Amino acid sequence: MNPWLTELAQTSCHHKAVELGARYLASSPLLYSHDWRRLSLFEARLLCRHVQTSDQPLTPPQSQKFVGFLQRRWSAEPVDYILGTTEFYGHRFAVSSHVLIPRPETEELMELIIHHYQSHPTPRSIIDVATGSGCLAISLAKYYPEAQVVGLDICRDALLVAGENVTRLSVNSQTTLMTFDMNLHDHWQKLAEQWTADLVICNPPYVDFHSEKSLLSEETLRFEPHLALDGGAGGLSYYHKLARFVPQLLTPEGVLAMEIGHRQGPAVSQLFDSPPWRKAEIHNDLSGKQRFIIAYL
Repeated sequence: MNPWLTELAQTSCHHKAVELGARYLASSPLLYSHDWRRLSLFEARLLCRHVQTSDQPLTPPQSQKFVGFLQRRWSAEPVDYILGTTEFYGHRFAVSSHVLIPRPETEELMELIIHHYQSHPTPRSIIDVATGSGCLAISLAKYYPEAQVVGLDICRDALLVAGENVTRLSVNSQTTLMTFDMNLHDHWQKLAEQWTADLVICNPPYVDFHSEKSLLSEETLRFEPHLALDGGAGGLSYYHKLARFVPQLLTPEGVLAMEIGHRQGPAVSQLFDSPPWRKAEIHNDLSGKQRFIIAYL
């Protein structure tokens, strides 16, 4: 065992354990390209707090659990997966390796949607395509308590996580979860027969693995589900499906809100510049990068 972990396993002092844990994390070649002292200490504290919520001495089982957490993090496993939860738009969501960890930019999509409906009638029906953990669908259900929300995903394990979050955040009466494959025409047809929506939202897989895979972090490549990342050629495969099939789901004044890769704005918006689509607006994220599109019928 690593000498820092060996010493950690033998100490009961909370502060000493955190210090040793931070040194161990800082030694990982997969973490912290910059500011490693601050980040390693922050993450060691966070992991230790999940084991012992006070500054009381660690028991041997608690030390053992902390060591296990540190070993997982040293290998670049995201902290959110280790702890099993993450924060999104003021709510705590369960996550696992079957779902992407929500990004801050997706919270900005939530803000964009809310801003849109400040000058339009509140949505009564919402469909979230590729719902993953359900963070968007459930946050919108919490924000619009009169709305009925449908969350769709191809991955049954992801839907189990989303179902846990539906219960955790008490939106069972508002929310329906369904297995759904965006690549299958009959799935879209059956969906249109059952549901219409004032708002369709989608944060689809949009990474071009052929040209962009090397740009992904070790955490993402090693641990996050590639099914939720790989957007095919140019990262555009699923946007073609949305442009083609979403019109049959939308009410006359309905809109489609999407997250996009920051270099995909022109290519994606072009898919929505002909009938039945009326227009597509590109919106920047807080860093000034093109990140969202709202498309109108």
